[in-house]
Amino acid sequence: MYVALRPFLRLCLLNAGPQDLPALRGWFWTTLFLYFLVDWLLAMPGNGHLKGLGQSLLDTALLWVYTTLLLRLFRHTPRFMQTMTALAGSGAMIGTILLPLVYSMVYAQAQHAEVGITGVAYLVIAGWLVVVYGHIFRQALGLRLFAAGLLVSILYLVTTSIIMQLLFPNLV
Repeated sequence: MYVALRPFLRLCLLNAGPQDLPALRGWFWTTLFLYFLVDWLLAMPGNGHLKGLGQSLLDTALLWVYTTLLLRLFRHTPRFMQTMTALAGSGAMIGTILLPLVYSMVYAQAQHAEVGITGVAYLVIAGWLVVVYGHIFRQALGLRLFAAGLLVSILYLVTTSIIMQLLFPNLV
């Protein structure tokens, strides 16, 4: 199991890039499914099964479209499979770490309690995901500056958030 997780752990620690992953359809589809599944599990507690399913499908599709458009814009379309595998795999890995925090925060809010340190931990880990995505985008797009990759990652986050709010108002 560790052998399969190691490349994504290295990505999450910024010790590897998408080019270090094999361009294998099996890895691609597995990581994409895991990304969707973890995303759904993260969306369900505050939004229910069906709405969470819709949000996860949309989020997965937006990641696909955003990555495709960027790689075409920068003329790096052959890097698509490895880039999506890196984004989806690292997203699923960090999302799995976020799961207990999300469920704990939803429970605390239902009890009208403070989320406190759990909320801070969630923000730190979610912020790390933005950094990891910035690292992956920088490598995949051939950008020289880490800040440029980070900007691309933040733009993805903002764009996705706006689209989600428009299509799923009152998100938790």
